[in-house]
Amino acid sequence: MTPRIVTAATRHRLPPVSRERLAELLGRPAKGKKQYHEHDAQVEFFRRVDADARTQHLLIYAVPNAGGYSGGFKANAVRAARMKAEGVRKGPPDINVDEARGGYHGLRIEMKHGKNRPTPDQRAWHDALQARGYAVHVCYSADAAWACLLAYLDG
Repeated sequence: MTPRIVTAATRHRLPPVSRERLAELLGRPAKGKKQYHEHDAQVEFFRRVDADARTQHLLIYAVPNAGGYSGGFKANAVRAARMKAEGVRKGPPDINVDEARGGYHGLRIEMKHGKNRPTPDQRAWHDALQARGYAVHVCYSADAAWACLLAYLDG
């Protein structure tokens, strides 16, 4: 298969894309829109986990939730209904580490940003997990979550 050569004469003009739509397609917040700092911190945290030999082998994963989806209300309502039917719940922490250390069954990390605090549903989950022998921490940055993970692993 020969490569297609695109020149000014053969280039098709694409319809203009709004700044908001372009930001959505690129996974970035548009100017003036709410920024997903918790998402960014979690992505950075997992980038570190995947790159570090001390953590690559861990049973560590993110828990999906219904927040932060783009698209219209109807698309979000359908997605949320499907996720709820699949068993997604309000309140579980964002990151699970299924490794027993220091007398705990595992570690749970809730990512937050700025002045955000755990919701009542999240606090209830945190209390229930702690009562069942899990370490639970709320972290406000990738650095804090990384330090929390390493401290937990050191037992």
